[in-house]
Amino acid sequence: MDEIERRLEDHEQRLKKVEMSTSEFVTFREVINVKLDGISTNLNELKDAVVALQAKPATLWDKLISALIGAAATGIIAYILQR
Repeated sequence: MDEIERRLEDHEQRLKKVEMSTSEFVTFREVINVKLDGISTNLNELKDAVVALQAKPATLWDKLISALIGAAATGIIAYILQR
């Protein structure tokens, strides 16, 4: 009977260790999920910043082209009015 009780106690101790390990794993997983959410948020912010920076040169070129067309139109109108 002593052997059976010893084995049962051993199994019970091992089961408690597994339960503690499982609990630690759940906590670890929750921490990782929080960190991954933070990383995902940061990546989305960086992506938005990159998109904005990529659009900026196009916006500047649009303004430059508009200014050149406006200047050319003003010059043509001034030339016509002087004649």
